[in-house]
Order: sequence, then structure tokens, then C-alpha cells
Amino acid sequence: MTKILFILIVLVFSGDLFPQISVSNNQLNFSQVYVGLKDSIPFYLINKNSQSVIVKSVNTVNSSFYLSNNSFTVPASDSLLIFLYFSPKQNVIESGTMTLATDDSSLAVYLNFSGSGAYNDFYQNTTFNLYDTPLKNALASLVANHTSLGYNTARDRMFDTIDKQPGDTIECIYSGIKIKAQNRTQAQNAGFDTEHTWPQGTFSQNEPMRSDLFHLYPTNSSANNTRGNLPFGFVVNNVNWSQGGSKRGSDSSGVTVFEPRDIQKGNTARSVFYFIIRFQNYGSYLGADQEKALRYFTIIDPVDSLESRRNLLIKGYQGKSNPFIDHPELIERIYSFTSNTSFPVTRFSDCFPMTIRFDTTAVNSSSLSSLILTNKGNSALTIDSIRISSSAFSFTPVALVPAFSSVELPLLFSPSVSGLSSGTLNIYSTAGLKQVPLTGFAGQTVNINDVSPELTFSLSQNYPNPFNNSTVINFSLPAPQYVNLSLFDILGNKVLTINESYFTSGTHSVSFSSDQLASGIYIYRLQTENNAMARTLLLLK
Repeated sequence: MTKILFILIVLVFSGDLFPQISVSNNQLNFSQVYVGLKDSIPFYLINKNSQSVIVKSVNTVNSSFYLSNNSFTVPASDSLLIFLYFSPKQNVIESGTMTLATDDSSLAVYLNFSGSGAYNDFYQNTTFNLYDTPLKNALASLVANHTSLGYNTARDRMFDTIDKQPGDTIECIYSGIKIKAQNRTQAQNAGFDTEHTWPQGTFSQNEPMRSDLFHLYPTNSSANNTRGNLPFGFVVNNVNWSQGGSKRGSDSSGVTVFEPRDIQKGNTARSVFYFIIRFQNYGSYLGADQEKALRYFTIIDPVDSLESRRNLLIKGYQGKSNPFIDHPELIERIYSFTSNTSFPVTRFSDCFPMTIRFDTTAVNSSSLSSLILTNKGNSALTIDSIRISSSAFSFTPVALVPAFSSVELPLLFSPSVSGLSSGTLNIYSTAGLKQVPLTGFAGQTVNINDVSPELTFSLSQNYPNPFNNSTVINFSLPAPQYVNLSLFDILGNKVLTINESYFTSGTHSVSFSSDQLASGIYIYRLQTENNAMARTLLLLK
């Protein structure tokens, strides 16, 4: 069994050192898709190598686009049909990019993609692809001129219909205390009040703000008085009141705040965001710190069926709904509720691979490689200049990387002398400086008469074997070349690189220490540009 397994592993490790991969189309464009649904576009991942390769997706920008799997095995000299999926979360135009790389990160190819989402309701035409102030203005128009019931009628509807639970039960949103009441009078006689999420003193109890049901809730008098006009936030110190999960105390900045219980957090936040869109920031009540906390509240407590039901009931009376309940994701498209500040322009450069090593190249010849430049920012990335510290390397200029996209930077290694060349690729852009190490080995053309017939490519059994702590691996090279000596576990997973450097022709010895390894059978592989050989070793501790 061991002999068969060893032969199979040798076959897997044999083959070309530098496989080639590509895609049938690196720009995939989706038609419009409704939010909550998904669409797919097929493409082929092509393997031009004589052995199979494992390809994984890395550097994905925009989670609305995804593959069915994150890892694919592409057969030798074949292609694999893969589907890219698009499932939009917003009614906006989206774009993104991802890099597909071999599992050893030696080769990569990029995909760029785009699409747009759509709402299947009246929000689509008024909010499509809007952000920040334009979106706030559009939402303000949608909720304007609601039917104002007046304070008494609004409270009547809240207690007798909107917030009444089965069995004539009314529950305090903060403390969780429940009472039996059929109407407002009975609720008030049982010690319940009406909570104004946005303090009514900031707008002098004027209408239509005072009676807008989207920020009115039933509370017992104690919880209502305890909250008072306090801002909402996360209490971390000096808790001086707590009931049902809600509490009053100090936030991380020492400001006294009121924290609703988790089941109410999102409802409270969406009420505040509705109010400032519908009306204005009365009393400058909503500040940056409170807004930040409220955004977290929406994550902790997403919209549930009870909140959706309440939204529909209020719409039945007021004629308008809360857009942040209908589409809570709209909050993510507003950078600031308290100012007209828009999302900042961002440009972020990334590259793959992080280092580039060229194939062994004859003197006065050349080898081609490439670097994938990715812009993860929301604005185009301008390449100001590209410089390489060594004249052995050159490049084809790239001027621009669009937002959420990737481009390929072709690189050329053209050695004029033999030996190892190294340099640094310096990319200066509006995102700053990005540096990528470059290496390449150049060898003179070897006349067959200059190669010793006694020297062939070979890998010897390590000695001692089995071994406890250290062992020696010998190998022979018929000509100078770049060598990779690596260790793999019995399943073929790479454990570590033992040595990776340039060796002259002849016989060489490499010592190997096993300090960080567990006992077991391992495989060591010697690989050059044109040859590969593997053997097993046994570590006993």
C-alpha cells in the first residue's frame, strides 16, 4: 500500500513547474436583478498545464457577487465551467472584482463584474442608485404630508389597536411589564404612559411631530420617567436603573445615556432615523455619538414580523410607512443623518501575488509574467508612476484602475548576464506606494558537451531515515538552476519550504530540522523548471 501511494504522489507532483490559467471572459455584466433574488453568469476557468491545478478565490470585493465554491480543481489541459452569482441587497448599481489564484499563489487571473439591484415596489423609481443627501431628500418626499391623527386619537389607536397584544395585553417596550387594558384610559389608569422616542420638548410638543405614531410607544410611567430626554447609547458604567434588560448609566465617554433592551433597540433606532428624515433635528437631539450607537442597534435588532405588522397598521392610519422598516438596508446608504456629509472618497490598492519570481530565462532572452492590481476603493485609482530598481525587469504601463476593479500589469524579465537578478517594483498611485519584490534567474545556454554524463537530475533518500530531529537530503543537478525543495504531508498538503534558491551544477546537501513537526510520514519534493522528483521520509519522536 505504501509503495502504491508513493507512486501516485510522485505522479501528482510531476509535471510543469509553471502552469498557465485563464478565464474565458474577465468582465461579466449582469442584467438588473430584484433584491432578494439571484442570477448567474457562466464562465470557463482554463488550465493550460499538463497537470491539474487547484484554484481558489481571493481578494473578493463586494459580497453581492460570489461563486458556488471557493475552491476548484481544474483537470490538466482542460477547462471547468463555473457560475458567478449576483444577489443584490440594494437597488443600486454595483461592481466588484475577485482574483482566482492557484493554491500555491504562483499564478492568478482576475474577474471584474457589475450588476444592479431593483426593488419590486414604489421605492424603486424614487430611490434607485441614490446615496446620502439625494437619498434623504427622496425619502423625505415619500413620507411628507402624512395624515396627522392628533395626539388623543393617535394614542387611542396605539393602545387599542397598534400595540395591543392578544388577550388585551399591553407591554412596556423598555421594562417588559405587561398589563391588561382594552383602551388608553384603562392603560393610563394602570400606570402606563406614551413614550416619545424623539423627546417632545425639543419641538415644544407641536403637531404633527407630537402625534406621529412612528415614534410613539407604550411604556410604564417608571421607565418613561427614567428615560426622560436622555440620548440612547450603550451603558458601560455607573448603572443606576435597570429593568427588563433596559438600563440607564454612562457610556464609554462618560455621558449619561439610556439603553433599551435588545428586542427594542432596532425599533428605537429606526424610529429616530424616520423622525429626522420626516421632520428635522429638533433641539440638535441626534448627535454623531448617538447616531453611531443607533446604527449598531439596527444590527443587534433587525426588523421582525411584529415591527413589520406595526408599520403596516400605522400606514393604515397615517397613509405613509417608515422606509427604514420597509427597507432597513437604506440606512447603510446614508453616511450621516445629522449633516450633509457624503461617503468619503476611498482608494485602496492591493496586488497579487505579493512577490513575483520569473521562470529560469536564458541570457538575452525574456520571460513574461504579470501582476494583478486591485482597487478596493469607491473611486478610480490613478497610477502616477511605476519604477523598478533593476534594469533586468520592465513593464507595460497602466494608468488607471477603476473603482472596485482589477487590471493586469504585464512584466518582462530580460537578463543580460547570468545569475540571480532581483529588484523592487514601486507603484506610486493616489492610494500611496505599493512595493512588490521581483526575482529571476538567468542561465547561459548549456552545450550538451559541457554537461557531465555522470551528473543527472536526482534526489537521494534522506539520511538517516527514520530520523528523530534532523536529517540530510542530497540531490544532483546537471546544470545550474533555480530549485524548490518542499515538504508535504501524506495527503499532499504543503507543510513548509525546506530550501528555495539558486544552485550550481553538481551534488548538493541540505540539512533539515524537524523541531516544529509531529511524528509521521512526510514527502519531500525537489522541483526545478523542467523536472520534479519526490521521496518519503519517516519522522519518529
